Amino acid sequence: MKQLKRIRLIFLWTCLATGAWAQEVPVISKLIEAQHFEEALSRLRSNCAQLPPDSCAYYYGLAFYGTGQYARADSAFQRAVAVRPAWAAAWYAWGVSLYYQNRESEAKEKLSRCLTVDKQHTGAWTALAALALQEGRARRALRFARRAIATDSTYSPAYYNLGLAYLYTGKDSLAAAAFKQAVFLRPDWEAPYFSLAELYAAGNMDTTALYWLNRLLTLSPFHVEGLLLRAALHRKQGNQEGACADWQKAMQAGSDEAQSLFERFCP
Repeated sequence: MKQLKRIRLIFLWTCLATGAWAQEVPVISKLIEAQHFEEALSRLRSNCAQLPPDSCAYYYGLAFYGTGQYARADSAFQRAVAVRPAWAAAWYAWGVSLYYQNRESEAKEKLSRCLTVDKQHTGAWTALAALALQEGRARRALRFARRAIATDSTYSPAYYNLGLAYLYTGKDSLAAAAFKQAVFLRPDWEAPYFSLAELYAAGNMDTTALYWLNRLLTLSPFHVEGLLLRAALHRKQGNQEGACADWQKAMQAGSDEAQSLFERFCP
């Protein structure tokens, strides 16, 4: 089993509008979805007293999570579910927050509570697949990822986790197909492009690997891992100029590894 990096989980952002907040809450939801978390916090501080306590706590939790204030996010989500125990979105968000604190067993418990409330919650199945991969349980991850896809066949992260599970069970062609579907459904997401490039590079399919790396680096020009991999492939093919250019760009992004390689191999 290969060592897995921590898999990024993605929120299924929800919108909740009631009473006097019928216009304000969608604004906060959109700010959070756009990752304008500080502005969302500012609006919450000014207006949260008008929102029902469970909703106020939930939106604070999302905003705190987005700014990396995980302990405060946990407290907010805990208040939300204390008021409304059958709120799947709040259990899910709390589980994701715990995951990013490396508290996997607690994260699984919250995600399971989410699924107790809503067995069709795609995000929770996808997150459980990521946790299973993190634990090296690829077959369980396959099962969870398939459940996620069964609930929503348009959710790109479910296909990405399915691809990782196939990859770590040695089914490379199925992994590639799943990663490509993840790209198709969400063309602006970097992770499946890089996974495809890694997969093809490992199989010595350098031209195909470069195709996916070029697409990745068009989308994200300073993707350090992508630049390092493309440099390695350039050097393998004798394209020292291309390798040096990629190492130089990775250096600009702060890569010490790229700096070491550049100083060693580039004039």
